[in-house]
Amino acid sequence: MNIDNVYEKIQDAGIKVIHFGLPNIKSVSVESDKKYGIFINHKEIESSDEEFIVVTHEYGHCVTGSTHPPHSPLDIISKHEYRADRKAVLDFLPIDKIEGAIENGCRFAYEFSEYLDIPEQFVIKAFQHYSAMNLI
Repeated sequence: MNIDNVYEKIQDAGIKVIHFGLPNIKSVSVESDKKYGIFINHKEIESSDEEFIVVTHEYGHCVTGSTHPPHSPLDIISKHEYRADRKAVLDFLPIDKIEGAIENGCRFAYEFSEYLDIPEQFVIKAFQHYSAMNLI
């Protein structure tokens, strides 16, 4: 899966992507009147792997409705961050893809990354979430 696939899924979900340039901010997702948008600052994103991770995470915020004001209590922020990551994993690296990679001999994160064309950091995140769900 490449970044173009990610943006297609975002578009299919009716989420707007807006490119902006505020310093020290990579991305943010916002909700207004049940409509969602993802603001992306490409100047702060260093690689296509980082873009994949950032954009899928913001997608997770939008599709789960887990957006919050910047000064929300830390417990709310933590729950929303977890939900966003989990949804990103479920939608962009489903467990059947991992099972297929295992059947094809993948054992280490870098092997899954290469086989599935997904950033290694995202593969590690997926394993953490699926492990917490007792699926692997």
